[in-house]
Amino acid sequence: MSTISQFDEIIEAYAEPQREQGNGVTVVVRNGETDTDSFTAWFADVKSETIDHRSGVKLNVTRRRYYLPKSSVAIDGSTFEPKPGMIIVQGSEQFEILPMSKEVAVQSDPGGYRWVVQAKQIAFS
Repeated sequence: MSTISQFDEIIEAYAEPQREQGNGVTVVVRNGETDTDSFTAWFADVKSETIDHRSGVKLNVTRRRYYLPKSSVAIDGSTFEPKPGMIIVQGSEQFEILPMSKEVAVQSDPGGYRWVVQAKQIAFS
């Protein structure tokens, strides 16, 4: 039995593409030496505090939560689930997929349309 309503399906088919185009960014997912084709995703920055284990100093940390359309995370036409250690490239910035505090690194959104991916910036211009 599906938990997706007709309303959800209509929103996904018509409203979500508009939101992604208006608020989205162009990314690729790097799986080893191979990249997906570029596609539009959207993200939210998530700020938190942590303690540096060496110095004991409180640090402000910003991580990124990406929302990646499942149909776009594909290489040679085959879709795949992003995994920890893979890289999301957004322009000249790179973000490694990693778990965020108590959240898993990758999970499906409730409707099953997107991967919700936690990432940490590892390279930037």
